Amino acid sequence: MAAADNKALITAIFDDLARGDSRRFAAALHPDFAWVVTGSSSWSGRHGGGLRAVSEAFLKPLNSRLSQAIRTTPSRISADGGVVIVEGKGAGVTTEGAPYENDYCLIYVFKDGQIAEQIEYMDSAYCEAVLGKWDDVLAAYKAGDVA
Repeated sequence: MAAADNKALITAIFDDLARGDSRRFAAALHPDFAWVVTGSSSWSGRHGGGLRAVSEAFLKPLNSRLSQAIRTTPSRISADGGVVIVEGKGAGVTTEGAPYENDYCLIYVFKDGQIAEQIEYMDSAYCEAVLGKWDDVLAAYKAGDVA
């Protein structure tokens, strides 16, 4: 796919996600899709193996901390070849009712016309302050100790 096609797909995905519809995103993912959180915080790491594995290992535990899912509103979308970069502001609500508003830079890497990787840059100190340390979130999720 050309850069313009990749950018159009990501733009449409974010339009859908703003309405709470993740079907186009899921359909666009490569079978080996990975979600990478950069940095050296407790949330940093690579979650791979496709949508099901990423969902089980990362997205479900993350969403267990939220009463309202994070929706990212792009302020800029740029594309160059097989890479699309989205700058945006995310907004959600924790299970305790606190707002969770983080700034993101998301890099989408395409392979074979599908999204193979989402690389996430965020304010990790803010993430830990509001959502907690990843190991604690994961342990509570696995124990079923979620709101």
